Amino acid sequence: RSLSTDTTSVTFTSRCIAANEATLSANPVTITNGQASVSYTANGCAGRDDITATANVNGNLLTAKGSVNVEVDTISSIQFVDAIPAQISLVGTGDNETSKVRFLVKGSTGAPIKGACVDFSLNTDVGDLKLVDSTCSASDAPGSKRSLTNADGHASITIQAGSIATPVIVTGRHLDTGLSTQSRTLYVSTGVPDQKSMSLAADTF
Repeated sequence: RSLSTDTTSVTFTSRCIAANEATLSANPVTITNGQASVSYTANGCAGRDDITATANVNGNLLTAKGSVNVEVDTISSIQFVDAIPAQISLVGTGDNETSKVRFLVKGSTGAPIKGACVDFSLNTDVGDLKLVDSTCSASDAPGSKRSLTNADGHASITIQAGSIATPVIVTGRHLDTGLSTQSRTLYVSTGVPDQKSMSLAADTF
């Protein structure tokens, strides 16, 4: 068989490409001298990734398959991302009493790591301030404050306000490596004012 001289394109698909866990230098790729080449970069993908190349040549749909094996990346950092909202109100005030705190786990290539277990803790539990129970697996002890990272490398946990206004810091620690980091300061406030609870007076008439 001879190489195709037709101008056509080849499209590549795979599990990791579809999940945005791998990127290609281009997709689709135009055939040159009967060949199409592309650079594959893992971006959170791990294990075997089966790749399918598809081309339409003179009305004939042609496919070819191959695979790459991606080693599990070495975890190199954990970073605080955000807390939404950054200020919550005392329990029972009726305003936002919980905040979702997120941390990001990255590998040595800078790609996010999926399925990493992060353990969370608070610097204070004054006024019964607490983290909502969460586990990485069924074997975790009752009352654990842990979360697995998702496909974007994010692990999150919910903080519940107590009965005392206070600043609070959440620490996220990757269990296997011991890498840890702290959140920026969050605040439990006394609440927000409303019209029926405000008064206005003049001190100079």
